[in-house]
Amino acid sequence: MKGFIKRILIFIGFPLVIMWTIEIFCLPVNFFNHRNWEAVLLKTNIPHYGPLYPNMFLSSVEVGDLAHHTNYAIRKKVIWKTDALGFRNDSVFKNPDVIVIGDSFINGTSMTQTDIFTCQLSKAFNNRYKIYNLAPFTFNNYVELLEQGIIKKPKIIIFSCVEKTVPEVFTSTGKNYNSIREKVKNKIRKSNVAPIFDRLTRFYMINWIKARINKSKGTGIQSEFNKKMFFLRGEAVEPRNQIDVYNTAKAITSYKKYCDKIGVKFLFLPMPNKETVYYDFVPLPKQPNYLFELCDLLNKDSIPNINTLKVYNSNRRSSQLMYQLDDTHWNPLGVKLISNAVKIKLVETHGLF
Repeated sequence: MKGFIKRILIFIGFPLVIMWTIEIFCLPVNFFNHRNWEAVLLKTNIPHYGPLYPNMFLSSVEVGDLAHHTNYAIRKKVIWKTDALGFRNDSVFKNPDVIVIGDSFINGTSMTQTDIFTCQLSKAFNNRYKIYNLAPFTFNNYVELLEQGIIKKPKIIIFSCVEKTVPEVFTSTGKNYNSIREKVKNKIRKSNVAPIFDRLTRFYMINWIKARINKSKGTGIQSEFNKKMFFLRGEAVEPRNQIDVYNTAKAITSYKKYCDKIGVKFLFLPMPNKETVYYDFVPLPKQPNYLFELCDLLNKDSIPNINTLKVYNSNRRSSQLMYQLDDTHWNPLGVKLISNAVKIKLVETHGLF
């Protein structure tokens, strides 16, 4: 009986070992993903600096998250570069002029490197300033890097989050980075063991095989008025309320206070849900006004911000879309419109030129 069980285990285990070996040692890291975002995003709890695999250069054709493996998927050639810390930049700026902290919008999901927000903002300033991308990242995460001396204090911090997110209030880390525990964690970060362990334990090939057997595809909600346009939640999108407005404003205010304390200028850049910008394509009865309420509240407290929804609404007359059809995120035109608005704001309020 033991011999039979052993043979069964070998019969099952040997192909798995072969598959694992091929995935790790023979195939590129993004081979089984329809977007590079999923391919380079670290999912391990082992200490690391940035959220992405460091020192990556990926050139591939990818599709959005909402309609992959359907006839509506839009193929686009993209290049991804990550720096030595694991952020989506060509290289590390240890003394940046501007730091942009944000989520997958700032990261530039489903866009090529030159089209992401930090690159377009830098281009808007004729590459005069060193603008550094920290995404996906939280404000608290950034403060830890600052306190450890990994990234120096910039002149300006831009914090961005999408409408559906209520960010956490800033609280001092209170960490003693000279403690044995923190020193060990920092050595682990420097060793870059996290991406190695993450890659060894992903088993994306097995997930890919299951997905293909089950004929999995994007679960985006198709628009009634434009069959090529898909939404993440559609009519089921969760509406923001007054409590969300208050809690988000409270968090943003805490970031501004911290920036004032360390002598750094601050700008808040909220990003609307795709359902909010194109509410009539969902359709929703009316456009959610959450961002207007939020920006009005921040304006009363003199917190610098940009009402991105207002920018997009003023450009809705154009037939050109500002979000990707098969993805939840903005497209290069949407990025350009906001980067130009940010440039104007920084010139007016922070003296950049």
